[in-house]
Amino acid sequence: MDRFRADSHSDVRPAPALPPLSNPNSRKLEVSEYQTWKGHIVSAMASLSRGIKRLLFGKPSADRALSLYDSFCKEASGRIPDEFHRNIRDYEIACVMHLHDIGKVQCKTINNQKHEVLAGGSRSVRKNMLETIRADIDLSTTELAYRFLSQDRSLPTGFLQRALIPHFVDTVIRHYRVNREAAEDVVAEIADSQGLRKDRDITFERILEVKNRIRWHFSEPSTSDRTQMDFPDKPDGLMTFDRTSPATTPPGLEPPQQSRYELDREDKKYIRTVVDNGKGIKIPRHDLLNRLKRKALRNKKEALMAGLGTLFSTFFLGVGSGGMAAVLNLIYYIGYYALWSGITHAVRMVRALKAIQRMQVSGDFRLDGSEFDFISELDEKKFRVFMRSLRYICSHETLGRIYNAYAELEKDAQARLAMNPDVHSLDDVIKLEEGKARYLHRRENIRKAFRLYDVLYTTVTADLGRMDKEWENSVSDLWDGKFARMNPARREALFNRAANDPRVTERAFHLVTNKSGWLKSIFPQFSKKGGIPVAERQQALEEYQQIIDQEMPELASNDSDREMLNRHTETATHVAKDGVGLYMLKLLRDTVNSTLTHGLKLGWSSIQGAPRMEVMPLMPKPSFQGLATFGFFFTVDFLLEQVNTRINKHRFEAIQKGKKATTGFGLWRRFRTGREEVNTTRRLAKDNLPDFIEKVLKLHKYHKELVDEMKLQKELSDKNPYGRPYEYMDDYEAAIMILKRKKYEFWIREMMAGAVGELHRSIQTKTQYLDSRMADIIAGE
Repeated sequence: MDRFRADSHSDVRPAPALPPLSNPNSRKLEVSEYQTWKGHIVSAMASLSRGIKRLLFGKPSADRALSLYDSFCKEASGRIPDEFHRNIRDYEIACVMHLHDIGKVQCKTINNQKHEVLAGGSRSVRKNMLETIRADIDLSTTELAYRFLSQDRSLPTGFLQRALIPHFVDTVIRHYRVNREAAEDVVAEIADSQGLRKDRDITFERILEVKNRIRWHFSEPSTSDRTQMDFPDKPDGLMTFDRTSPATTPPGLEPPQQSRYELDREDKKYIRTVVDNGKGIKIPRHDLLNRLKRKALRNKKEALMAGLGTLFSTFFLGVGSGGMAAVLNLIYYIGYYALWSGITHAVRMVRALKAIQRMQVSGDFRLDGSEFDFISELDEKKFRVFMRSLRYICSHETLGRIYNAYAELEKDAQARLAMNPDVHSLDDVIKLEEGKARYLHRRENIRKAFRLYDVLYTTVTADLGRMDKEWENSVSDLWDGKFARMNPARREALFNRAANDPRVTERAFHLVTNKSGWLKSIFPQFSKKGGIPVAERQQALEEYQQIIDQEMPELASNDSDREMLNRHTETATHVAKDGVGLYMLKLLRDTVNSTLTHGLKLGWSSIQGAPRMEVMPLMPKPSFQGLATFGFFFTVDFLLEQVNTRINKHRFEAIQKGKKATTGFGLWRRFRTGREEVNTTRRLAKDNLPDFIEKVLKLHKYHKELVDEMKLQKELSDKNPYGRPYEYMDDYEAAIMILKRKKYEFWIREMMAGAVGELHRSIQTKTQYLDSRMADIIAGE
């Protein structure tokens, strides 16, 4: 603690600009929550291992810790002139050893007098700890006390009288020019008035009270000075305000505010440390409860379906058995769902950790070509592994983590902005600083949570930019060499037929539809060159219709109905595929369920000493009743999913249009919050993300094949000086290649303009808005 006044620090600087969430030029990956849980498990196992070692081999030897203590004391003694302060410094070094558990400060009676001594700790001295210990030795006394308090640990024996009180006394002597005896009397009186009598009485609030009351005591003017200040030597007539002659009225001087609480650098650092450790001082913290609440709201449909299934099963059993089997069935289902959920999360965690490893190994790919002007196959493979691994992490962890981080950021920002500053209340002053620290902590959390998704999105953006640049250079030559001089009607019909080719539509069932209008979407820069006269345009359209009737007679005039039928057929195919897959999964779960139940019965019969059961459990078989039940729940689940998706899309359209949608009904109707909008975008982005990445990889692969094919065709054409460019490439195949690439690009651009891209943009925009509102608070007001 350098001074008791917060505004007297020469090293206090304005808050630096907060780092941006997005960094397109970096592929550096942040630690995911799966890695954090892995670290917790490894730390727990290491602690268990140390406990077993202590149990088997006893505590580490204290000789090395005492030798290290002596070396630090000798090093510090050369910088301290008097023995009194050398003893204080030696004691604080012992406290640092106590902090790192390589020593323990104990009270021992020697010659009928109590002395604080350093004994062996629970951890052995290691080389990697020396730099940390050396840095902690340079901490001030209050900083050292705050380190113990931030870890919820008791202060070492004798810390109050041997370190904290002498530190307060030295600070008073240094800054207020009083003798030691007077300083000791003042500090002792103030400390006693605030309840600081024993080591266990040391708290953050009491330290603040003592520091601020010492400042008030020595900054308070004497009675005679205050009388002279408040009542200057003037006639009585001039002491009251004269409205007719304001200039003759002396200014009214207010007495100095002696009850204004202030925090110095050490106090603010302690608050930030406590907040970063996931705790709170004066503001309640309910992170776990909020996360569980948000998870329940996100999975309410699944919970509803599982609850209905359990209740139906319990009800029918209760009717048939009189109630007892229903209770057992309910208990069994709760345990079964808990076990299945635990296994699912464990498998997902293992897969995520493997994906992280693959992602870290393959993250050094290069897509800008080499000296041979092409991308190596190794980089292509690394790119695919990197994107698929990153997609898995983002789908199962990152998007939910982003939502949780932003929700907490917005809530804490609103709470801090709603606070009314009252510097005369210690609790309020701590709350104000804690609110600021909480925001900075949440801001760092969302930056870390956003990092993986930012890497995914910016990598896709960079790859698209590279492919577009290559495509623009190639398509210009292709247009000039093959399609520029082609009959417009023939060209329109060619591309219309190619657009209905199964290789382009990628549909198992497809009715041919009219897909004209390709020119403006694929070659917009060329379609504007050289306008066609009206008469020639009308003639070309008539020729185009004749060609359509000749080459595609099955093309119906009602294209909208055919396109709708295509969409419905595709949807029905997906629903049937999902239904069969879910039913097979249900049979698998029922098989595991019956096997586990039979195993429990065998174990219970062996415990009771009953004859062993040899009857194997009946494997579940498809039945009409089972199919009907499954069909009912599958239909309800499908309809609920469709309703939920439609609601989310409606809300997302309002978000994109910048409208504030409402939620609730009646008296409870209100505008949706920013975190609710983020949750809507997150849900749609999660649904689209797997398809988005697969289409990116398809475009990436197909673009490479297309560019290679065009290079080959150009080389073949160049060998014949009298031939036309691309004359060895079939017109129809060329149209299919162009349309297929355009289709992939269109899908990706559409998703980037939709929820996948909106999530990336909105998180940054909303965070920047909160930063602007919190700017004055972060800068120190």
